[in-house]
Amino acid sequence: MNSWKILNRLLFLALTPAITVAILLTFYFSAGIISDLNRAAYERCDTLSDYLAAASANGVVTTHLGVLQSLGHNALLTPGVVRVTIEDETGNVLYEAHRPRKEVQAPPPIEMLSRVLFGQRLLSFKKEIHPPAARLEPDPGELMDPFQAASPRLGYVTVEYSSAATAHQATRVVLKGVALVVAILAVTALFALHIARTLSRPLHNMLQTVTAIQKGQLESRLSLSGGGELEALERGINAMAERIASSREQLLRAVNVATTELNEKIAEINQKNHELELARSRAEDANLAKSRFLANMSHELRTPMNAIIGFTDLLKEYRVDDAHRDYVETIARSAGDLLVLINEILDYSKIESGELKIEPCEFNLYELIGGVLNLLDKSAYEKGLDVYVYMDPEIPVQISSDPLRLKQTVINLLSNAIKFTAQGHVALEVHRHRATDAGQGDYLEFRVIDTGIGIADTDSGHIFEPFVQDDDSLTREHHGTGLGLAITRDFVEKLGGEIGFSSSPGKGSTFWFTLPLTCSHERLYHQERPLGPISALVYDRQARRAGYTGDLLRAWGLTVTLCDSIEAFSRGFGSGEYDLILYYLHRNDVDTDLQISIKQLSRCPAVKLFLHNANHVQDLSPATGFLHLSNIITPYRLHELIHDALYKGADQEAPTPSSRGEDLSGLRILIADDNEINQRLLQVYISRNNGEYAVARNGREAIDLIDKTSLDAVIMDVHMPHVDGIAAMRRIKPHRPALPIIVVTADASPENVGRYRDLGFDHCLTKPVSERDLITTILALTGRGPEEHPDPERPGAKPAHRDTEELPVLDLDKAIKISGDNEGLAHELFNMLVVDLKSKRAQLSKEVAGDMGALAELAHKIRGGAKFCAAERVQRQAAKLEAAIRSHAEPQQIERLIEALISAINELVALPNPYR
Repeated sequence: MNSWKILNRLLFLALTPAITVAILLTFYFSAGIISDLNRAAYERCDTLSDYLAAASANGVVTTHLGVLQSLGHNALLTPGVVRVTIEDETGNVLYEAHRPRKEVQAPPPIEMLSRVLFGQRLLSFKKEIHPPAARLEPDPGELMDPFQAASPRLGYVTVEYSSAATAHQATRVVLKGVALVVAILAVTALFALHIARTLSRPLHNMLQTVTAIQKGQLESRLSLSGGGELEALERGINAMAERIASSREQLLRAVNVATTELNEKIAEINQKNHELELARSRAEDANLAKSRFLANMSHELRTPMNAIIGFTDLLKEYRVDDAHRDYVETIARSAGDLLVLINEILDYSKIESGELKIEPCEFNLYELIGGVLNLLDKSAYEKGLDVYVYMDPEIPVQISSDPLRLKQTVINLLSNAIKFTAQGHVALEVHRHRATDAGQGDYLEFRVIDTGIGIADTDSGHIFEPFVQDDDSLTREHHGTGLGLAITRDFVEKLGGEIGFSSSPGKGSTFWFTLPLTCSHERLYHQERPLGPISALVYDRQARRAGYTGDLLRAWGLTVTLCDSIEAFSRGFGSGEYDLILYYLHRNDVDTDLQISIKQLSRCPAVKLFLHNANHVQDLSPATGFLHLSNIITPYRLHELIHDALYKGADQEAPTPSSRGEDLSGLRILIADDNEINQRLLQVYISRNNGEYAVARNGREAIDLIDKTSLDAVIMDVHMPHVDGIAAMRRIKPHRPALPIIVVTADASPENVGRYRDLGFDHCLTKPVSERDLITTILALTGRGPEEHPDPERPGAKPAHRDTEELPVLDLDKAIKISGDNEGLAHELFNMLVVDLKSKRAQLSKEVAGDMGALAELAHKIRGGAKFCAAERVQRQAAKLEAAIRSHAEPQQIERLIEALISAINELVALPNPYR
């Protein structure tokens, strides 16, 4: 209703009450009339039935049918009566008459409407017929005996009445009421329309005038007919339009003046901008010159610094007196401090110029932390400080970030903690925090805790600002530029984390920073080499380090007992209840507690580990049977050493195939593969395990060699020229059913693995084949090893999808690992691959594309060779091309994939030799 026009609103407001009143009145009066009609009809039929009961008594007694017919006929003349029935006392019908149906019906429209509105009912009035004497009025003075017998009943009179006639009358009443309502509404509508037009016409004129003024037509004026309020309204609107016109003229004059002033300001600002642009250009040139100068100076300074540090290290190996040793140590410390200053200034220059870049990659976090601890171990020892480290066992071994910037961050915080701590300890904690919100991910928290001088509250606000230290005297006492924390903050922010600290003056500080946890797979070191349910006895005087050790051992599945005194420790290892003993050697322990317990320790059968400072090695007697380890050690390394110490004997009793030389002695294996790189790698695997081998470059040669040579096993590639691996196997198996045939394929899907076994192959290995899996499989199939066949790749496992652009051209670490950690073999395979790809690159032409089968075989061979050398991009592009051909892709798509494969080959061929 709010969107209606004024005319519509007026009509609605005028007609609504009229319609409501007319309908209510019509309903009220029609209902009354209809009620009266129904009541009159009922009374008339009731009276008629009484009359017929009294009048038909004589006719019933005398059985005079003429009298009864006359009465019935007269009764049927009454409107609404449709049937009259007279019966005797026994129920025999003496007379029955009814009115024809056509006499009752009304005109069709009335008949239909009455049925819809009121329906039709049939009322029956049944009265008893008594003798005439029974109906004499009693004497008013005579008392009626209530127990007097009733007069005898002669029969019954039934009168049936139809409500159709009454419904017809009621329908006519309703129609008249509706006609009356329509007439009232018509008159009211005409009257309301006239009034609405009279009122809305001035309003419409006002609306048009105001709209015109709003559009800027200020000369528009309002003209209304009539007087009173309309005339006052007309004067007000016209006066407002005149004032608006006057104001606009004044505003235009003010705008013109302001525009002139603004143009002058713009010209002045343009001049200033030009001057600022010149100044910025000069500043950028100066900054570039500074960066070049610092880069050149860094290069020039690092060259002599490397010589100073290198020759100083050489001088330390010569026998010199104490004075000379002190001079050499002073030179070494000064050179190290100078190198740190050079690095900090260069890093700060990169940060300031915006040239600092983050280069994320996969790396081993535990090895990174171990390298940092090795760097700082000596400086901590010289100050007499203990260094503790704890890393959450739930942290994956491989994470993705920038290892260089992360390493610098940890070094800066740890070196600061060591620098400003005179006594006590420095601890590094790395915790994993799980995501709590859907939009967040897991993250790592690094905490560096020291017992140093702390930071005053007044200085905590600017601790991360460049060239600022808590106390200026510290610069002279501890050396430094004050850039370390500023650079660290920028590194952390670039890595996507946050940094902060808490401190108490005189009690120490805790610096922390976070790092988003990103990893391709969750590989936990303690799950790969479980320690098992064993018991451990730990003694450490330092409560914090003891707590770290207990938490780690429990996370690894050990039952741990922590001793708080040397007496409790002596009782513990003397009981013989423990499988592992860890003793953290304190600086003062050598000449006191240990000397007392040496004899008891030597008799203890448990695996014993000393964790100590490096200078205590010479003080430890080998009679105790302890293994001597440095106490600054990462959890990853500690777990590895404990595992080796616990299971060293078991490993010697049941050596793995890769650790003994006689595994394949006496066995001769046929290598059937047309790829020289694959041949070379398999040859090395077999020969280094004392096996003998023969080589076939295709299926036909393999069949001939098997017929002529005594062999113990066959390693068969699927895709080979002339006769492929499947066809060769089918021709070999009927004649040599006991000869194990191992299929080697790059198709590692569960369907293909199962299909190869169903075809008749004894086992399926997927490329790249590890040495351990190959040797174990050969031993199992030839009856020289366990019967269980290893599955190097689970059938259901699928490698994480990565775009080709994200893959490295060559994964050097993976290539060396595939070659059994033999870098020389990996280098040889790489050179063979480059030569092979140069020849195959020429075959990847549009002429070859006409033969899809040959092109698919060529792509498969390229893929297999690249997989053994970890040439990731070439392998992925070759796999895409092979899959497209086998799925009958469009020729345009195949051409694009050929070009992409050639481009990947060019990148690999142009790659500098990574093994130099």
